[in-house]
Amino acid sequence: MCSLSLNTTLISSKSICVTFLPSYPMSPSKDEDVLAALGYKQELKRHFSWFELVGLSFTIIGVVPSIAAVLVFSIPYGGPVSMIWGWLVASVFLVCIALALAELGSAQPTCGGLYYWTHFYCSDKYRNVLSWLVGYINTITYISAVASGGYALSVLMMSAASIGRDTFAPTTGQTYALMVAVLVSEAVVSSMATRVVARLQSLFIVLNVGLFLGIIIALPAATPSEFKNSPSFVFGSFQNLQIGASLRGALKCEGQGRRSNLR
Repeated sequence: MCSLSLNTTLISSKSICVTFLPSYPMSPSKDEDVLAALGYKQELKRHFSWFELVGLSFTIIGVVPSIAAVLVFSIPYGGPVSMIWGWLVASVFLVCIALALAELGSAQPTCGGLYYWTHFYCSDKYRNVLSWLVGYINTITYISAVASGGYALSVLMMSAASIGRDTFAPTTGQTYALMVAVLVSEAVVSSMATRVVARLQSLFIVLNVGLFLGIIIALPAATPSEFKNSPSFVFGSFQNLQIGASLRGALKCEGQGRRSNLR
């Protein structure tokens, strides 16, 4: 059974309801028209402009903080090659995923997002279990992303404090306490009204763009020539410090030393 409307046709032979999109032109700036065509009434408020949405996405991506947070892995395991070419190659595939999600989001601007699209396009046999799976995986991803972002920020702040003060060596407890403080502050900001959060994106855009330009322009310009690397090193040097192998060797030597002392 299904409810009939002006845009619904009932095929009596198989009792199938087919809903056709309205033929009148819809304003692309009003997503409530698209939701109405999908059979939904808009309930949530839309206070974000396109510019603020771009700022929110740019803030979530966090180009400079994200790169800085993974330097502890990229420098010893690959060096400049992994940081430059690895990032560029991954970006190509990430852009393809982003374009596909943008197409789905513009066609069906529902708050459900991924799990709604999964349920809509999947076959009847698997749509319930797959939409449930996608929904919970997406939720866990958001939770872990917020936690990892707070931890990365706390590590960066502690590193900056260590650089500014040589005698300061942050402990694990101090780093964790700072992470908790960061997460609490994020929760407070996220609990504000949607209109306030939307206006904050303009400030975040200025901060992110300024930090990005400072890294790619001001930092190289202010760096002395003796500390600059050649282009061949930047684009073609591969480094593998083999921290894991060194650690295993140190543990092996320690074990051999203990056995010799027992003898």
